[in-house]
Amino acid sequence: MRYENKIEYIKPFNELFYRYCLNNSLFPILNERGGSCLSFLVNDVPFYNFAMDRDQVLPRLEVQYNSDLSLERLLELHGIGFHQKSVCDDVVEAIVEDIDEGRPVIVWIDCYYEKIRNDTFLKKHLSHTWLIHGYNKIDRVAHIIEHIYRDSLSYEERTISLSDLINCYDGYIVLNKQTCGMPRFYECQNECGYYNTDDYLLRCGFPKYNNFSNKLDIPSYMSFDISKKDNGHFNGERCLQMYLTNMEKNFELISHGLLDLSKYVQWLKPILLSECLLRQYSEQIVMDINGIVNAKLADQYKNNHLFGPQSDLYLKVGQIVNLYQTVRSVITKFTFSQVYDKQKMESLLSILTGILEAECEYYSKFTSLCKLH
Repeated sequence: MRYENKIEYIKPFNELFYRYCLNNSLFPILNERGGSCLSFLVNDVPFYNFAMDRDQVLPRLEVQYNSDLSLERLLELHGIGFHQKSVCDDVVEAIVEDIDEGRPVIVWIDCYYEKIRNDTFLKKHLSHTWLIHGYNKIDRVAHIIEHIYRDSLSYEERTISLSDLINCYDGYIVLNKQTCGMPRFYECQNECGYYNTDDYLLRCGFPKYNNFSNKLDIPSYMSFDISKKDNGHFNGERCLQMYLTNMEKNFELISHGLLDLSKYVQWLKPILLSECLLRQYSEQIVMDINGIVNAKLADQYKNNHLFGPQSDLYLKVGQIVNLYQTVRSVITKFTFSQVYDKQKMESLLSILTGILEAECEYYSKFTSLCKLH
């Protein structure tokens, strides 16, 4: 009988935060096998969406994604097998069994019970994932890959007590098993009314884009067979072709997104010129920009790997990121200081116009590139 075991070659991934914590739990598995997260990035087509939030109170600008392949298919093409469970009756025993077979594990947890997370422990319910790659029955701990606060690139190897692991996992099950007895997902409005709760859209599980054939069977536990090396299906040329093809197929969606960005800019300008309105919306605006910047950094990552750091696409996205960061910096400073500087706010108006123009130029370059290929 083993008392401890650890898959040593699983290492944290901190190159970018991509969409959900689930992806940053998966990417170390891909990297360990000689694969790359690039396949996940080129599989998704990002586009802007400007609409009222779920409570019909605040308009929000966010980056949404249209995905070509499901998560199941992506892993299959990487040569990774996986097993999933809706609920584990004994999550520790399941982890021990999988680790002993060389299979890393991803579990969904509620950060409210996570003692090593000061931002959420006993403060906020937040669905989240851990990548688990080892255990020690003597010390009663599990080895996990975890970051220290939400959406951050501070992933590192940590240990969590087995009792805390059970509490976090069971807390997730309680949080996400409602009414119909199955975990919630983005299209469950017709199943129950639980989608009105505060953390509905914060769920890190299997979102709509994964296209699971049975959406009611969303797992809370996954183990991965990594006994084979990556099969090289997603080489550089294939990723490039996949990128261009998916972008070309979705130009209409992207165009609608640019119209939404234009609407957002027009909505935001009078808010910046009103101290009263800015006090009301500043935190939301910063939150929206945080999500957009993360999406744009992912675009930079793709363009760097596929076209190089001197390419027009890479440099144009870098310009867009810098413009967003300037807007975010000024509004964040106001949020904390509550000192309204009208001159600075007026300077942001031209920056917002510059963002819209830069985005249009970026996708125009993409259109030309697709025609060449």
